[in-house]
Amino acid sequence: MKKNRNLKNKDRSDYKKLHRRSEKKKSRDRRRQLKQGADYHVTCSINNMEHLMKPDEIKVLYEKVLAECKRKYVFLVIHFGIMDNHVHLIIRPGRESLSKIMQWLNSVFAMRFNRLTGRCGHVWKCRFWSKIIERIEQFKAVFDYISFNPVKAGLAGTPEEYPFCGNFHLANNIPGIITPFWEIEFMYS
Repeated sequence: MKKNRNLKNKDRSDYKKLHRRSEKKKSRDRRRQLKQGADYHVTCSINNMEHLMKPDEIKVLYEKVLAECKRKYVFLVIHFGIMDNHVHLIIRPGRESLSKIMQWLNSVFAMRFNRLTGRCGHVWKCRFWSKIIERIEQFKAVFDYISFNPVKAGLAGTPEEYPFCGNFHLANNIPGIITPFWEIEFMYS
């Protein structure tokens, strides 16, 4: 009887070791990937998925902070979409790191949002999510996803009709946020 109990404890111990190794591997895999000159698909979600950005004035505030961030740091905004509870960006950092840009953008927006609405506390669910875009097919898929997100949500009939999307800014020649395609050198394979 004692022998079986020891075997069970040994099995449990082996399981715990494997589980710890697995968790360490997962945490390593979740580290933010960085690559000089890369384009990133960045997503920022509102805390508790609340629709805090539903009023147009809040989306305009985010656009203003994004334009201000572009003046402060060197980076390209290739595309963006501001939804009611999240934001999508395709950006290419210049001299500064992606983390530095996003930290400034999200913290300044959160402070101004809280001041404007009289709220306090967290606005964003977490820092941000990002993925490096490495192939032209991946770029097209992300670009289309961001473009048609407001259409799928019923906020506009076409991407060009949604005022808080890169398509609208390009179609209406609105300067300040989007870097026009003819000024971007794409290095996808």
